[in-house]
Amino acid sequence: MRILFLPKYSISGPSSRYRIYQYLQLFGSEDIEFTVLPLLDDEYISNLYNGNNNINLKLAYAYLKRFLKILLKRRDYDLIFLEKEFFPFMPDFIILFKLLGIKYIVDYDDAIFHNYDKSRSKLVRFFFQNKISNVIKNAEYVICGSPYLTNFAMKYSKNVIEIPTSINFQRYQQRRLVNSNKEKFVIGWIGSKTTSKHLLEIKDALLDFFLEIECEIHLIGFDENLINEFDKRIPVKLIKWNSETEIEEMCKFSVGVMPLPEQSFEQGKCGFKLVQYMACGLATISTPLEANVKIDNGNGNLFAAKKEEWVDAFKEMYLNREKYLEVGKKNIRTIKHLYSVESNVEKYVDTFKKCLVSKRSDI
Repeated sequence: MRILFLPKYSISGPSSRYRIYQYLQLFGSEDIEFTVLPLLDDEYISNLYNGNNNINLKLAYAYLKRFLKILLKRRDYDLIFLEKEFFPFMPDFIILFKLLGIKYIVDYDDAIFHNYDKSRSKLVRFFFQNKISNVIKNAEYVICGSPYLTNFAMKYSKNVIEIPTSINFQRYQQRRLVNSNKEKFVIGWIGSKTTSKHLLEIKDALLDFFLEIECEIHLIGFDENLINEFDKRIPVKLIKWNSETEIEEMCKFSVGVMPLPEQSFEQGKCGFKLVQYMACGLATISTPLEANVKIDNGNGNLFAAKKEEWVDAFKEMYLNREKYLEVGKKNIRTIKHLYSVESNVEKYVDTFKKCLVSKRSDI
């Protein structure tokens, strides 16, 4: 089986890294030949994170390169695996690809359809509000990372499968540490510059809790430009994200947090921070979005929406730390069986095989 993978980003992009790149070695062991053609490279991602907006020419080149590759190399592959969409904020070209017999699977880990149907721009809404539904309608299969995305996709396709964003369990198992310092209570968060703003949702709760109970705040990958948003009395430790040390740093947490605004785009989030925390054996506190509740799996992790609920959740975990160590152990088992690459790779492979059978029946 020959598959052309079209991730949005190079391996430096978190969504592409976890939805595609970390599976490639396992796909190879399943006699799948593959080529990977990211739309946006490392340089683009670096410019994006550094706020460099002078990237239009490079973006146009990237679009043209992908378009020509699809057209000229379409006979070299049995299937295309598409992350999100072919060309952001451009026509979907579905009619052309259909005429050329190009078959594809599309994968979603974000509610990108809200970039169009809820855009502030009237022009964007007018031209593109039905774009993602058209991409879904014409896909052989649609893979979604959360219940919100699955429910949306099922309006337009009967071939929808939910596969959560997962971690390499063996890697976590090899690097997982036991935090033997029982005295230190560490509230931790991991993310990126683009998601750092979400942590500000609980800045007042963090202050109220700290003024009552001494603790530390560890933030991995947090945007340094936002640090002044926190009260200076809060002891915040900023930790640069590094793929080689992220697991060890998370294992120093006492609890992992994932606050999100309860808005349309955030409803589609796959709760991956929770998956990472739980793989480290941590109990978690998060906004009670549908995906987050599903990931909990009845293990006893806590949820909070209002400031008072966050403060109460921090106190509960601080005062009952042995109880939540047991929750953390349950979390490890849940991740191993439901949210690991090892447990989900066959779902992808089975989907590829179904598409290949469908293609042969069309010949």
